[in-house]
Amino acid sequence: MLVGTAILGASCISYAATEATVAISAIVTKECTLALDKTSIALGSTSAMKSEGLTANTVKVTTNCGGGSGKLTLTSPGADGKNIILTHTGKSPSAGNTPSKLKVALRVAGKDAVFASGAYEHNVVQNTSTTDFVFSGVAGQKSDTLDAGEYKGSVTVKVAPI
Repeated sequence: MLVGTAILGASCISYAATEATVAISAIVTKECTLALDKTSIALGSTSAMKSEGLTANTVKVTTNCGGGSGKLTLTSPGADGKNIILTHTGKSPSAGNTPSKLKVALRVAGKDAVFASGAYEHNVVQNTSTTDFVFSGVAGQKSDTLDAGEYKGSVTVKVAPI
């Protein structure tokens, strides 16, 4: 059956039918969240002769990936292989006013974090899990390049579903 209707000067033709189909679509996304038990840590103090004497400190990272597993991505300015770099907060007289740098090791879930291209990745399981990040001093740093004073740095942690 052909039905014709004029709408604002244009003609519209439609066909009557005994069956029709409705197209349906939906988008499902995965989400992950994270929480840190501390957002600041202190490794104590030590002689420049024994940087490995710094006190290890642990940060617990709790993730929740309800739609599947996830991936933690860690970045740190100046990270070098297995080391995070902390920078002296004052001017460094021994390096011509260039701030000296203190290496700090990071272990994630019991394994050395090795930063490649400025980032380290660690997979986490579905649902809620806790991962320990353990920060500690690095043995064997050249004491003649470490100036007395405070050193600071940071690690940024992101989580995404995979």
